[in-house]
Formats: sequence, structure tokens, C-alpha cells
Amino acid sequence: MRHQAPITPTFPDEAYGPRTDVNPDLIGDNHLFDVWCPDGDGPYPVMIYAHGGGFGSGSKVKALGSKPNVSNDNVVFISLNYTLRQGGEIAVKDIIDAINYIKDNHAKYKVNPEQIFLSGNSAGGIAMNYIIYDLKMPGILGVWHGAYHKSQFADLSVDNLREVGIPIGISMGKLYPADPGHSPLAAVTLLEKNVAAGNSGMWIGSTDGTVKQVWLNGKWIINANDGINTGESYPDVAEWIHSISSHGVTQAELNGLDAVMLEAIEQGTIKGCSFLVAHKGEIVYKKAHGAFTTAEQVPLASVSKPFAASVIMVLVEQGKLKLDDPVEKYLPEFKGIRVKGSETPARPMTIRHVLSHMAGFWGNKGISREKIGLIRDFRQTLEESVKGAAQYDLIHEPGTKWTYSGIGYCVAGRVAEAALGDQSFEKVAQDALFRPLGMTSTSFKPTELRPFILVGGSLRSTLDDMAAFGQMHLNDGVYNGKQILSKASVTEQRKLQIPEERFRAPGLGWHRDLPDDDGLADLVFISGAFGAHLRVDRRQQTVTVFLTRSTVRKAVGIFEGLNQHVEQIFPVANDR
Repeated sequence: MRHQAPITPTFPDEAYGPRTDVNPDLIGDNHLFDVWCPDGDGPYPVMIYAHGGGFGSGSKVKALGSKPNVSNDNVVFISLNYTLRQGGEIAVKDIIDAINYIKDNHAKYKVNPEQIFLSGNSAGGIAMNYIIYDLKMPGILGVWHGAYHKSQFADLSVDNLREVGIPIGISMGKLYPADPGHSPLAAVTLLEKNVAAGNSGMWIGSTDGTVKQVWLNGKWIINANDGINTGESYPDVAEWIHSISSHGVTQAELNGLDAVMLEAIEQGTIKGCSFLVAHKGEIVYKKAHGAFTTAEQVPLASVSKPFAASVIMVLVEQGKLKLDDPVEKYLPEFKGIRVKGSETPARPMTIRHVLSHMAGFWGNKGISREKIGLIRDFRQTLEESVKGAAQYDLIHEPGTKWTYSGIGYCVAGRVAEAALGDQSFEKVAQDALFRPLGMTSTSFKPTELRPFILVGGSLRSTLDDMAAFGQMHLNDGVYNGKQILSKASVTEQRKLQIPEERFRAPGLGWHRDLPDDDGLADLVFISGAFGAHLRVDRRQQTVTVFLTRSTVRKAVGIFEGLNQHVEQIFPVANDR
């Protein structure tokens, strides 16, 4: 930001009456306003500020005191230099003339004439209120005041805002000089966002600098009078309130998610947990309760599977392998494998079969100690595990029956390793998916003493990393503007992979539900043995992540209750 040279009015001085500078050392030559603007080309929204000080002894010291607070905002800040000592009537005329001059010469000051916000503090607020509510000056998007007293200012209500055509009003206490976060520039950034989102309403802060009440789009987003109060300062809470308000949800509704988790902890079902909700690409809720934090990295167990399947899909896109390639093409130890009791080799199992539990492998329960060891002995390598599995007969022909099996995903991971010249699946996954998505806290964590990677079960991750993965799937493979997976790959993972549709019918890595007319699941989800749960809902455009350190038996009622609450507070999206 730079401080432009004082602007000398080009119109006659007598238009304003005799001028008296209250503090010539600060003001310099007589001029109408000071301008601080970004170095870019613009145009930028503008906050036109009327300083306070009282009609009998007005000073612009407080206005100039805001200069250090505007350096990083893409907003033009204009401090009006009207002379309060001349009385309110002349001051109001000065302000109106200044605003009109700025509008007429908007290009000179890099101002967007369609994004004008007015602000006033104390006596300046009185003058601005008169201009806004009594004179109904047109073309104003928002109004903001540095202090709010009903006895002093005009009625800053939703109805009054609507009457004069202003969509957003903000009234905050404790502006200068104690809290730089309460500068008009911080306010105009939020005003602009709400206007762009089509919101309407008002915000009220208290003299202690905290946000107390927010009424937007016909709902109390925050209302201290109802016991809903963040207790946080305006800068800390502003972005969060904008987020939840623009998603049509209230703080009271989000508090219902807290209640579900707290009840489970108080009843001793679990010791702690965390939950995240993203709606239309923005995180609107992320909290932890009990002996847990939002940054915990926890074992995902079977929630590892959609991640592993997505890694395989990246390799398919890269031409390293094909879903319908036979496994034996990459792992010759599976050539000639038989179904138990058969004298002839089974039909070749494919990569698709192992990702959809249709390969003919045995399940995870009621099996021999040796077969259990193939997926539980972390002293072995993935290669050793898979070669061990190839020594056993299958239990049915590949492609004919679904049996949930941990060894199948190990085979898929080993295929990926072999296809890339015997790279470890950890490296394959990091290079293909985790690093491109920015998932810096996600890993299988193999070590020299425990090198085994349970491909469909030993991944560890966090709320944020899992939300990024879920959002990428919701966006048909796009995350942060980057195509991570192709839409075709995401679609393939949503397709039915068994002969008949049913509840929880498998896709590739996911459980599926709510298939559309084309058979593509609108809801995909997965749960893990230690209580982790990930869900992607295309109807409501939501991604939810639940983490805990417990068992799925104890956690299932909690994450199901949370997801039911999410369904209630977020409507089915009309813009799918």
C-alpha cells in the first residue's frame, strides 16, 4: 500500500464553506480526503470512512491511526476530511460531495463504483447514518460502524437495510486504537464476500471486541442472547461465519454435531473423537472432543481401500497397467492357480477382481493361522505375503462370487509394485496420489523391522488429508484446480462391481449406495475396524470424516448419528 499525495478539490472551496483544520500537522494542506490504495491496477472495492471525534471538537487522528492496518487488503481506503467543528449539517454536505466526487472519479483512485461501502465511527457514524437512512443515497452495498449504540445511531436493522437497498450491515465495538483487526478494511473484505454470496443481514459486535450477534438470510447464525456466542474476536471468527452463513447453516445446527460426540464420550462409549464436514468444497465444521485433537494421525484399517484403489487408477491412467489385466501378467506365481477341489486351473483373476473382492480369495474370518499371518505378520514384506497367498487354492472361481478379503488388496498393491519395477507400494502411493493431493500426513509407515504394507488396511491419516481425498472424489478427480484423477477413473470407482445391486454393493474401494439412473453411486463410504469413517455424498455435496481410537462396533452409532444430522441440516443440492 502507498499513501497517495493529498487530493486538492477541483471544485470551488466555497462549496464547502470555510474550512478549519483541526490538526494541521497531520492533515497538511486543506484537502477533501486521504486515499490509501493497493499497488495493483484494480479496480478495488472501496471503504469510505467518516472519522469520529464529536461535532464540537472533531479530529482525524483516529482515522489516520488506521493506516498500519490496511497494508495487506485489496481494498481502497478513503478517509474523509470533513470539518466537524462546522456542525453536522455542513459535515454531511462535505461527506456527500466527497462520495460523489469519488464515484465520478473512480478510475483515478482504482475504485470499483459498484462496490462502495460506507463506514463511520461515533460522530462520523451519525453523519453516515443520516446519509444512508434519511437521504437514502443510492448505490451503496454495505454499511459498517465502529461502535453501536441505538440511542446514537439510526436503526441498523435488517428491515431498515432492506428499505434503503443495502444488503449487509455491520456494527462493531472497540475500533481504535486497541484492536487493529477491527479496521474498516477487515470489515469491507467480509462485506464484499457476503454481497458476492448473495447474503443479506447484519452483524453486531460488542464493546469488548467479540462477535455477539449475526443475522443472515433470515436466520440467527450467532446470537449471544440465545446462548450461542463464539467469544472470539472479529478477525478470528469472520471467515468462519462467512463460511457457515454462505452454506445455509446456523451455529445452533452445527452445535447439534457437538452434542452427538459429547454424549458418546460422557456415556463412556469412546474416550475422544473428531469430525469434519465439508460442503460444496469448503470446510464448515471441524472439531474434536474428549481425549482427541483435530490433528491426530490414526490407523484407518479398511478405510485404506479407496485410497489404494485410487492409487491403482492413477497407474491405469499412466498406462502402467489395465484394470482387466490378469494378475499373472505381473505376478507369475498366480499362473495356474486352482479353485479348491478342481483339477484344472481357475480362470485368470484380474486387477478389477482383487479390488472388488471378486478374485476368489478366502475371507478374513474362520481361516487358518497361516492365512491370517499373510495379512497380520508385519515382519514380512508385501512380496513375501503375496507369494505365500499364491500357494493356496482359491475358494471359488474369480468373478463369480463376492468375499471380503484382506489378501486381495495386498495382491493389488504387489501388482503396482511389480508394474513400476519393484518400487515399494508406499513410494508408489506417495508419488501417484498422496503428494499430488498435498496429503503430507498420510502414510503406511513401513519400517526396516516392520516392512509389511497391508495395502487395504494399514494406512494412517488425518481429518484434513482424508477430507482432501474425499473432496477430490466429489469433484470428479479435481482438487484445488488440479486434475488428480480423471473423471473416468472416479466414475469407475462408483460403478457396481458385482452381478446384482444391493446395499453396500462394492465399487472399487468404496461401499456404494443410492445409485442414479446410470447405476453410478451418489453416495460412497467406507468404515474401518478402529472406528474411522469416510463418506462422500453427491446429493448434498458433502464430505464427512470421523476419526477415533476405538472399535467400529462402538463408533458406528456415533458416526451414523453425525451423518444423519448432516443430512438434516444440508439440503439436497439443486446445482449438481
